[in-house]
Amino acid sequence: MREHPVWEELSWHSAVMTQTRVPLAAATRHDRPRVVHDDPIVLPDTDPTGSDPAAPSHVRQARATDVHGIARVHVTAWQTTYAEVLPSSILESLELHTIAEGWEEAVQFPPTPAHAVLVACDGPLIVGYAAIAPAHDLDADAVTGELVALVTDPGHSGQGHGSRLLAAATDILAARGFTCAVSWIPAADDARRAFLESAGWGVDGVIRELDLDGTGATVIREIRLATRLVD
Repeated sequence: MREHPVWEELSWHSAVMTQTRVPLAAATRHDRPRVVHDDPIVLPDTDPTGSDPAAPSHVRQARATDVHGIARVHVTAWQTTYAEVLPSSILESLELHTIAEGWEEAVQFPPTPAHAVLVACDGPLIVGYAAIAPAHDLDADAVTGELVALVTDPGHSGQGHGSRLLAAATDILAARGFTCAVSWIPAADDARRAFLESAGWGVDGVIRELDLDGTGATVIREIRLATRLVD
């Protein structure tokens, strides 16, 4: 299988990463609703009151026809959310067509069966996406998964799409045998940190620095959050 850099989305480009290694902290699992997904992602013991693919707002596995919608959300959200985090030159260089090609690779050619892309829908409109994978950190073991990305359209915020995506992503990781999950976020992204912490995630003390251009001129510090997926 081919692997596209989109699976390292939080590294933005070919970032040079230095990581401080400390033991993975024990974070508690947050009680959350189950979500129904399209095949081949089907969860056992699905709560029928959860996200219904026939409902106006729902979460499902991404399809090849979704990539332009995912790319639109990607560009819009990054240019809004990271306006004070990333240099304007990087945000302005995001091209919808190029981003869509990257997501097409991610959706159609996942590196392993444990990689998956999910989308949040408001009727026929893609309003968010999430990507999950096995964790690739130096201290990760075979039962640690990663929430690689979770992004929602700023124009559809406050409608539960992020929570549904997070619930779906963690439920799928758990169903695939992962017992804990991690996610990297910019240290300055207080809103994302608060969102994850409200869902039972916690900062585990590991940090990394991403050199976005390889020169050391633009360095982003990230922190890692973790949660347990099983009691």
